[in-house]
Formats: sequence, structure tokens, C-alpha cells
Amino acid sequence: MNLSVIIVDDKPLAVEILESYLQKISFATLAGSFTNPLEALAFIEQNRPDIVLLDIQMPEITGVQLMRMAGSHSRYILTTAYAEYAVEGFDLEAVDYLLKPVSFDRFYLAMQKAKNLFAAVPEMPVQREVQSAKDFMFIRTDRKIRKINYADILFIEARQNYIEIHTPQEKMMALQTMKQAMDTLPVTGFMRVHKSFIVNIAAIDGIEQHIISMGNARIPVGEAYRTEFYRTIGV
Repeated sequence: MNLSVIIVDDKPLAVEILESYLQKISFATLAGSFTNPLEALAFIEQNRPDIVLLDIQMPEITGVQLMRMAGSHSRYILTTAYAEYAVEGFDLEAVDYLLKPVSFDRFYLAMQKAKNLFAAVPEMPVQREVQSAKDFMFIRTDRKIRKINYADILFIEARQNYIEIHTPQEKMMALQTMKQAMDTLPVTGFMRVHKSFIVNIAAIDGIEQHIISMGNARIPVGEAYRTEFYRTIGV
């Protein structure tokens, strides 16, 4: 077994230390190092490394926020100088928590723990076909987990590091990316029509000059999405 690992820490010296430690681990390979957490998030979503060595206190987004946004495709080992953040990290099922300054022997134990987890429970990819057998999904909003029926969703809008789910009754903010939302929604029935919008096709009232009407909402169809969108709705 060889684990792919990335390092995410806004301090270059901390990155260098972990890189040097990782070179001594025979069952792990460095896939990338990041001082910008948003760049790391994009890499995680596209490449799904096995392990993310993740600092908690960073600018723009915290390590805990990154964990929520990136989802459960990777496993996380948290590194920070602040012990009080450990509880929230473990609530999100972090593999381990390393208090800075991190010694090599403690680092090795954390990596060994991660290796054992992968050996015991191999990760299986989640297929959208399986998700589509359900008629609902769960979202995390603030500190709550809520159930939403797919049929109730009108559209989903990107909001910086969050998404906003619109239903006839309310709007809900969820700690997800647009890609995570598309992976969760059924294969048929929902479509991304703009970099910032996913729509429920059944909820569309009309379309005029590439603008979708849904009640009082107006949603643009992005140029890059138009051909596939109109082919899907059959016009």
C-alpha cells in the first residue's frame, strides 16, 4: 500500500518540516504541498488524495471549514499549535491530531494509524447512480444536519465557500461546493446551467433569451452550458 499525501499549511517552514518527515515514510508519497487552502481544496476535489496533512488556523478558510467543504473522499490528520481545536476536528472524523511542534515519532504514529484505517476499510467510490436511488439528501448547515427532498429544490446557487439551496418555502446555506452538490443530486432531473447555478429542470417555468424563470427568480444559462442544457430539455 502506498498512500498519496498532500500538505496544507500557510506557513512555509511548517510545510518543509512535514515534507522532510514524509520522505522517511516508506508507505506514503507526497502528491502536493499548499500554503493556500483554497488551492488545496481544488486539488482535493479533483485528485482525492488519501491523506491530507492539514493545519487548522489559516487565512481565508480554516482547516475545519476545508474538511467540511472537501467531503469524506480523503482522510485528514490535523496539525496546529492550538489544542482547543481538536474536538471539532475529531467531530469530523479526523484520523489524528498533531500538536505543533510535531516530532517525527508522533508523526509516524499518525501516518501508521492512517495506513491501518485504509487497510481495514478500503475506500469505495460513491457512484451518482446509487445516490439517485434516493429521493432526498442530507446537508450540513451551521451546526445542524437537515434532510431535503430533491423534489423540493428549485435551484442551488454558489455563495463563495458555501451553496444556497432554494426551495419554495425557504433558502438554506450549506457547507458544500457546487461539485459536491452535483455528485449528491440524482443523475437526471438536475443540471448545472451556469458556474453559479444548478437547477431542477422540472421546476423551470420558462426560458427567454437564455434566462430561466422560476417564480420570481431569474437564472442565466451560461454560454458554456447552453448546448448541453438545450439538448437535455429537447429544444
